[in-house]
Amino acid sequence: MLVGTTNLNTTLNLTYVLTDVVETLLYDLRSEMGKQGYELRHDAKRNFNTAISAIRRLKQDVDKTQLSTQENFGNDSDCLLAFIKLLIDRCGDDEKKMFEFYNYIKRFRRNSDWNYRMKSVCLRIFSRINNHHNNKEMNKKEQQAIDFLRSMERDDPMCLGFSGGKDSVVILDLAERSGIKYNASYANTTVDPPGTISFIKKNYSQVRILQPKQSFFHLIETKGLPGRMRRFCCEKLKEQYGIGQRTIEGMRSEESQLRALYEPEQCDARKWMKGAKHILPILNWSETDVWNYIRKYNLPYSKYYDAPYNLSRHGCVGCPLAGCKQMQKEFKMFPGYAKRMIVSIERYMNNKPNNALARNFSDPYEAFYFYINEMPMQDIRRLKKGLFYFNAKEVIRKEILNRIE
Repeated sequence: MLVGTTNLNTTLNLTYVLTDVVETLLYDLRSEMGKQGYELRHDAKRNFNTAISAIRRLKQDVDKTQLSTQENFGNDSDCLLAFIKLLIDRCGDDEKKMFEFYNYIKRFRRNSDWNYRMKSVCLRIFSRINNHHNNKEMNKKEQQAIDFLRSMERDDPMCLGFSGGKDSVVILDLAERSGIKYNASYANTTVDPPGTISFIKKNYSQVRILQPKQSFFHLIETKGLPGRMRRFCCEKLKEQYGIGQRTIEGMRSEESQLRALYEPEQCDARKWMKGAKHILPILNWSETDVWNYIRKYNLPYSKYYDAPYNLSRHGCVGCPLAGCKQMQKEFKMFPGYAKRMIVSIERYMNNKPNNALARNFSDPYEAFYFYINEMPMQDIRRLKKGLFYFNAKEVIRKEILNRIE
């Protein structure tokens, strides 16, 4: 190669290497076309010869160097070409594999010699290949989603469930772009992150706000605590609006094992839903796809995804389906909801003293501690019978309610 590792010499080296790579690819292209019965003729042949002549003129300086330098130059060109072909052969359309290659190369320690310069250009080439691939795949997914929505259209407009989260932002925009008839609505659960309704009214005024007959906290007073297998809150506060309807929703298969089994047009088997259908245009999208779409079209999204909140989801605060760690994080972030929930648990225990909740827990703080930790009852009993006295009220006040008390 040319002597030295300065930026100027490195740039010259890369210019010659990439030129040689292009020359090789052009000859390979002509050869492959010949094997398939195609020959370059007229303008195509003239353009090919012009390109080869220009490349040879660019390489004249290399031809004047020592044979060892020319040999090194050729070896590096072959290496780079082999790297690009290997990347395409091994990764294909798999974005995850491409990033595995990318992250593997990034692990090597930086240095100022040619190897580092070669690594830099390889990373830039990979980045461009990957960005082009991602854009192409994203455009394809967008069009598939739009085509799917159009194929689902009937005489009556479909419903569209809007939560204020990232997925619902995307499906609303896709519905707009598809030109279908739809009615978008947000079901106020009374336990979404503060400011959700204001965000919707400001940025998505076409969404209708539906107010519940009972708040989430009033439901706890009459029904007790919800659970993964006891989702009365979802039924009363959200799902009732979809009874017998065809509703566009932002569910995605990667969110759970159950959703991975869904079809884009998913029938609701529950009898009380009266044949409702879930229309899922982004079922096969990844979370990365969702964020790429939002950034591509500069769509307004909830502030709770960004710092200082950094929530991974925008939904009911303390939902048991989110898992105990997420519940604890959200209640620490919004302690007012935790306090209101504890008050509602206390009222339920007072109204129904013979219920299991009142029998198993001495106060609402113990019940709330049990809820946000998803603990089996035997573990709770073991805590209470331990060597040291367990005071759930003290723990909850210290860890969650300290910001408002």
